[in-house]
Amino acid sequence: MAGGFSVGILSTNSPKTCQVIAESSEMDIFVVDNDRQLQKIIQIQGHLKHLKAIVQYKEEIRTRLQNLYSWRGFLDLADGVSEGTLNQVIDSQKPNRCCALLYSMLIAGPPKPVMLSHDNITWTTETAAQTLSYKCPPEEQEVLVSLLPLSYLTAQLFDVWVSISVAGALYFAQPDALRGSLIDTLREVKPTMFYGVPWVWDRLLDSLKTSQLASTPFRRRLDKWAMCLGLRPNKRRMLGPAPPPPVLQPGQEADLQPSTEVPGPAALLPVLQPGLSGATTEYFLSLNMPICELYGLSESTGVHTLSRQEGFRLLSCGKSLPSTRTKTQKEDEDAIGDIHIWGQTSSWGTSTMRRKPRRRSISMAGCARGTRAFWTMTNSSTSRATKGISSPSVQVRRSTRTPSRSG
Repeated sequence: MAGGFSVGILSTNSPKTCQVIAESSEMDIFVVDNDRQLQKIIQIQGHLKHLKAIVQYKEEIRTRLQNLYSWRGFLDLADGVSEGTLNQVIDSQKPNRCCALLYSMLIAGPPKPVMLSHDNITWTTETAAQTLSYKCPPEEQEVLVSLLPLSYLTAQLFDVWVSISVAGALYFAQPDALRGSLIDTLREVKPTMFYGVPWVWDRLLDSLKTSQLASTPFRRRLDKWAMCLGLRPNKRRMLGPAPPPPVLQPGQEADLQPSTEVPGPAALLPVLQPGLSGATTEYFLSLNMPICELYGLSESTGVHTLSRQEGFRLLSCGKSLPSTRTKTQKEDEDAIGDIHIWGQTSSWGTSTMRRKPRRRSISMAGCARGTRAFWTMTNSSTSRATKGISSPSVQVRRSTRTPSRSG
C-alpha cells in the first residue's frame, strides 16, 4: 500500500475484537468481503474516531452509508490523484518503516500487535524462496494452493509474497475445502508446494483413513503392505542416500492411490507445516509425502527455521534461515533450554514500543518427550505452546497446552 500499512483481521473475530484492533492500530479504512462482515463494522463504527471509509469488495451492497464504497468505487477515488503525488508517496517509503501490524489472539487479555517492516517481509520472502530452491519462469513455475486465512502471517508469506517473488501461480481452495473438495483441488492444480497447519493434516488423515475403511479387507491389507514399503526407504533416506525399492512406486501409484484418494503428483510436493504429531507425519511419509516442518512466530516474520525435502528429518523443524541466529541457554539433561533467536526476521516489537529493531528473546521451559512445554515471550508476556520438533541447535518437546493464535 502506498504510504499505509495493513492490519489483518480474521473473519471469525467478534465485533469487540475488531474494535480493539481498530482502535489500537488507529485504523482509518476497513475492507470487508461481504454484508455479514460489514454488519460487524457498522456495530462499532461509532467508537472508531479515525475511521474514514469502509470498502466491501464482494456481493452487492445492501446497506447504504456515506462512507461505504464498493471495490470499483474505491478504485475510482484514485482518478483524482496525480502520478506525481503517487510517486512522492512511494518514494517516501523506507526499508525500516513499518508496513504491517500482526495481532496475536491470546488465551487471556486483548490482542497483542507486532510491527513488521518492509525489510522484514522482503528479506524473509527472498530468503525463504532461496532456501526452498524455488524455480522462476521461464525455467519452471511454482504452483501453490492457498487454504488458510491470509491474516495468518506465515500463510500470507508463503501463499502471497513468495508466490509473487518467484512469479508463481496461486490458486485458492474452495470454501468447503475441508469437507472434501481440497483433495480434488490438489489433484486438479498439482501444486509444487502446499502450506498447512496441524488441523488441516489431521482432517486429511481422517478422510484418508475413512476411505480405507470403506474398501475390502484384501484392499486394506494391500494398502498396509504398500505403505510399509513406502515408509521404510523414506526413513532410511534420512540417514543418507537410499533409493526406494523397485516395487515402491508401482505399489503407490497403481494400488495405494485409488483407495486413499491421495493426489498423485501432489504426493511429491514439500509441505510446510508447524507442530504436527509424529503419527500423522509418518502416515503421509508412507505415501511418499514428507511433511517439512518449520518454526516461526509473528515476532520472527512468520518463519525462523525451515526444513527441506533434501534434509528431511522426522520431528525436525529444520535449520535456521541464513544470517539468523539461534541460541539455547540453561539447558537441562535432555538438552532442552531457553531459546533465543534474532536476525533480520526480528520484528520491531509491539506497536506501543517506539524503539529501533532489537534482539527478540524467546524463553522455553520443557521436560522429556511427551510432557508439557510452553513458550513465553519475555517482553510481551505472550504464551505459546508447541510440540516435539528439533533442529541442530533447538529442541522443543510435545505440549498438551492450548496455543495462542497468531494473526
